[in-house]
Amino acid sequence: MNDFELGSSLQMQNANFTLNLFYMLFDNEIVKNGQVDRFGQPITGNVKSTVHTGIEFTGFVNLSKVLQLTGNATFSKNTIEEGRQYINATQYLDLNGNRISGFPDFLANFGITFNYYGIFLQLTGKYVGEFYSDNYGNRIQEYLSQVPDFISYTDNKNDAYFTAGFTGSYEFKPFNALNKSKIFIQVNNIFDNLYSANAIGPEFFPAAERNFLAGIQIGL
Repeated sequence: MNDFELGSSLQMQNANFTLNLFYMLFDNEIVKNGQVDRFGQPITGNVKSTVHTGIEFTGFVNLSKVLQLTGNATFSKNTIEEGRQYINATQYLDLNGNRISGFPDFLANFGITFNYYGIFLQLTGKYVGEFYSDNYGNRIQEYLSQVPDFISYTDNKNDAYFTAGFTGSYEFKPFNALNKSKIFIQVNNIFDNLYSANAIGPEFFPAAERNFLAGIQIGL
């Protein structure tokens, strides 16, 4: 692998921002090939040449002494420069120029945090762009016309999705204990979105619907 990166950061009294550009060249990268084994684990293989290029951004802003805003985002292009998938000893599919399985072009996260005298509140969000479940990309119909029935599906795109979560907690010391106790609650997928979080070949894996977790930790 050859990795070339160029970055810059800006630091202020109440904020910090970082921007990074990357260009990575891989020889014989191990990638998912869009199939699973009998245990449901993704089958991988080597691709002769791949390229990953993109831009990354991270930052945080202290809106006040108790309130902080954070975020990060990545826009990238992850492609097979030279690769083949063999159907048999003599016949193969040309994968050159296709997107690599499982790599979305866009990822973003944000969070806003409130922290004051043991009270902790945090709202987070995540956006994941569309990605393909195999290395055939948008050429899947082309490949099926070349080699009919070499796969049993035609839908290989995992749609983009957004999900949000909330965490709240309160720390306190009961009865003059040495260690703090904490009451907490966590809510995942606040908006109860229905989406596929991952996909391999014809298999799409749905995420959990809205769910809750609450508890208490006792310090002595």
